[in-house]
Amino acid sequence: AKYLAGGSISNAKVTWSVREMTSTYTPPGRHGYSFQRFSDFWFCLPRMHKSEKSFETTTDSNGCSKLLVEHRATHEHDGTPHTVTVDATVQDINRQQMSGSTSFVLHPSSTYVGLKAARTAHTDKDVARS
Repeated sequence: AKYLAGGSISNAKVTWSVREMTSTYTPPGRHGYSFQRFSDFWFCLPRMHKSEKSFETTTDSNGCSKLLVEHRATHEHDGTPHTVTVDATVQDINRQQMSGSTSFVLHPSSTYVGLKAARTAHTDKDVARS
């Protein structure tokens, strides 16, 4: 973190928030395919927050502060992708705050099976084909 004039903001409190929620993942070049849980495909369930944690650190003499985000597979992770969002807010000596945020997708599989439907909506007059 730096002041507007360019000096480092040392010894400043940094508040971190890490949120993880279920998500979807589409590999590059696979637009139009669906890669998600079967029930989510049919019911279009909204993303549900899985967890949220907060942390506090302090900037060093160069104005830097780091947070290591480790992810461990648990029984709660059913093989579906998750989006992790990390927010950080630093406060200077005058109590002015500056915030930043980033997100990334954790996709726990090396292989995916996708579905690409010719149409996504049907009527009672449509004939099923195999």
